[in-house]
Amino acid sequence: MALILLMLHLVGVSLALGGLVCQLALLARYQKSGDLVDRTGSERMASRVISLILTPGVYLALATGVGLLWKADWEPLSEGWLQFKLLFFFWIFLAMRLMTRNAKNIHTLREQCGGADSDRLRSLKHNHQRIGYVTVLSFLFVIAFSLWKPF
Repeated sequence: MALILLMLHLVGVSLALGGLVCQLALLARYQKSGDLVDRTGSERMASRVISLILTPGVYLALATGVGLLWKADWEPLSEGWLQFKLLFFFWIFLAMRLMTRNAKNIHTLREQCGGADSDRLRSLKHNHQRIGYVTVLSFLFVIAFSLWKPF
């Protein structure tokens, strides 16, 4: 049972990290594009990646992580490495929620702006990218703590 939970935990982390990098790459690639169809399409695809890949991956990692802790009788909760890992995971979870909200706001602003990117839309996209980059860094810390002290 623990092996299945661990495998699903790794699948969840992989989905979450892959979805995060994918949507960041989509937004960055078409950010300066002169073609409105490319910019709008990348924004929609990034939103879909967040909702269909990143979010389920984070929730799967959370659920299986709790399952792994339960199988270990909650003993690792008193160790510092897991507390740091949970701190970084809290940021990842919060960032996922922020990026979901940003993606909805980007879509709404795109409908209001039409073809031209307003200052608010550009600012929202830059904010979204910064949140994404910090989240990728958080994922690297989580992976480092996982390699240092695996279950």
